[in-house]
Amino acid sequence: MREIKSFDDCYCVKFDIKKEDGITPQDFLAGMHDVLLNLEAFNHAIINSFDETMQVVSYIEELEGGSIKIWIRDKLKLIEDKDIDRFVNNPIKTTISSLLKKSKNIAIEKLGNESNNDIVNAINDNIKDSNVENPLTGISLDKEKLLIALSNISKGSKRLKGRVAIIFDYNNQEESMKNIPTNFEYTQENELLNEATQTDDIQKPFECKLRIKKPDLDGKSKWECYWNKKISVTIKDEEFINKVKSGLPVSSKTVLKVNLEIINKIDNNGDIIENAEIYNVINVLEIIEYPDKQLSFFNN
Repeated sequence: MREIKSFDDCYCVKFDIKKEDGITPQDFLAGMHDVLLNLEAFNHAIINSFDETMQVVSYIEELEGGSIKIWIRDKLKLIEDKDIDRFVNNPIKTTISSLLKKSKNIAIEKLGNESNNDIVNAINDNIKDSNVENPLTGISLDKEKLLIALSNISKGSKRLKGRVAIIFDYNNQEESMKNIPTNFEYTQENELLNEATQTDDIQKPFECKLRIKKPDLDGKSKWECYWNKKISVTIKDEEFINKVKSGLPVSSKTVLKVNLEIINKIDNNGDIIENAEIYNVINVLEIIEYPDKQLSFFNN
């Protein structure tokens, strides 16, 4: 087999289907669809955790005969290095490919063996280690989107009798190959049952500043704001909400000085569950309009 250095950031999805498996053509195509489509959904969950404007697309680098082996490279789409390298320490295109490949490796290794929160936290740490975090938005990994993608990948592997694997090293294929588990299932219902056994640790409200990213002008959902990271908050100050409904102008240039309450979720072992915090604004103390130049340096 020829050595190709350009495959460093590639990974291979291997479909090793045998005649005796009795897999129908319909199941084969559906299983491939589940795995490949949701690997891309997994990519989007990672990328959108630090920049919602970025897009990533997966390209087929090579197809091999026998067992179907598809070598894939994930690349950024419709974006130039100069537009986003202002907030990263490494060339972004190379960093993203490596980040997504390593995140898949982490996820497959933990899938079915560790808790949902352990999987999400490990991937979140990997994103932080890659130095792609935007100082204005921080990292906000969509746990549900990520776990649904992994659940569907596992479902595709199960449909194909567990004969799906990912190879992470072109030159050491046997050693780097990991079978995709067939026993991982994530649903909102199961997550709610798990949450029912959790308790809350409510912190005393403290004063801080939140920059508005996306206001809720109808009062039907949460406000998206920047703090030390991007967070979703419920504003419980009815006087402020009524002013907004009556026409009080708020925008992405608006910073709110507030009393913020944080509720941490505690698991059955008494440990705080990471990335499960609930944010409540108890009172809005002051409304500040910042010029654009000052906003670029905004910090809590």
